[in-house]
Amino acid sequence: LFRYYKTKIQELKAELQLLREFRHPKYLAAVQKLDAAYKEELEFEETSEKLENERIIAEYEREQEAADKELEERLAELMDTMIQECDENRKHIEHEFHNADINSASFYSYPVNKKSLRRRPNEPTPFSEKRMRAKNPQQVNYALSEVDILNDLRVLDGNYEDSEHRLDDHHKTGYNLRCET
Repeated sequence: LFRYYKTKIQELKAELQLLREFRHPKYLAAVQKLDAAYKEELEFEETSEKLENERIIAEYEREQEAADKELEERLAELMDTMIQECDENRKHIEHEFHNADINSASFYSYPVNKKSLRRRPNEPTPFSEKRMRAKNPQQVNYALSEVDILNDLRVLDGNYEDSEHRLDDHHKTGYNLRCET
């Protein structure tokens, strides 16, 4: 009996050693079984992916052809509509051209006489633009003498000097109100 247990323990230790080395026959059979199932599942997935891609491509091509056909139909419809509109416009223009009275004077526009109202006795006469023209420089009368104006201009420019030099030195500044330099 002891020998039986000893041999049994040695067999179990040998199996344990095979398991640690991943060489146990049951383990290898299970791995082969899982590997075969994995390969089968992988092949199934690849096949289903390929079929799905083919289905998507076929559907895309069908939709593309339908869209192209619809576009061509719409373009043909638009072209027909535009041709009909052009024909209608041409007929309308021809009709207007033939019915137009070429000899009539409707093309010439005559000025309409402007009606003016009576002037009321207490209102001033209307002011015309002819009376509002600018006066010539010779017609302008200055209130100050030219020397005073030049002195004021000097003060504005900052060239103000003593009061002795204020009179009769307008030739030094170069200012002349009549634009004579």
